[in-house]
Amino acid sequence: MDFKCSETLKYPLALTWETMRDYLPDIAMLQDDIEFVRIERRTKKAKSLHVVSTWKSDPPLPSFLKGVIKPEMLIWTDDATWDNENHVCHFNIITHYKVEDITCVGTIEFEDAAKGKNTKITYSGVFTIAKTAKSSMFMTGFVIRGIEALAGTLIAKNFAKAVKALGDTIKAQKAGTPK
Repeated sequence: MDFKCSETLKYPLALTWETMRDYLPDIAMLQDDIEFVRIERRTKKAKSLHVVSTWKSDPPLPSFLKGVIKPEMLIWTDDATWDNENHVCHFNIITHYKVEDITCVGTIEFEDAAKGKNTKITYSGVFTIAKTAKSSMFMTGFVIRGIEALAGTLIAKNFAKAVKALGDTIKAQKAGTPK
């Protein structure tokens, strides 16, 4: 399943980029369904920043998925490289549950908008659930389609919330108040 969503913030590119890159765990914790984000490794390079972090989510699930999706299925590692020259974050999400079944790769692109006064942020990628020989017997085509549909809804909704939280974080920083 391909996904792509965009939002625009009324802050300049450099400020938006640096805040998202440097405060992502704090911004993520402003989401209703994120239990924690833990930075495992943060490595500065000449023109980029490589961040590996562990995330745990607890989203509201439709009743038909509650028996299938277990809490341990909602933990993942985000392996991200923040390209400071091009303002693009490349990510690879690795689930902690049945790694061979689920993949999610993509980018977060930051672009100047409104003659440098705003920033357009585009989140895009591919989320895939594959039926493999090691897949649970519950992973039928119906369940896979249900999980993909839920993921598609959650990705867009959570991205919009994350951008709003990013804007709130920038506003608080400019006002000199804590996030």
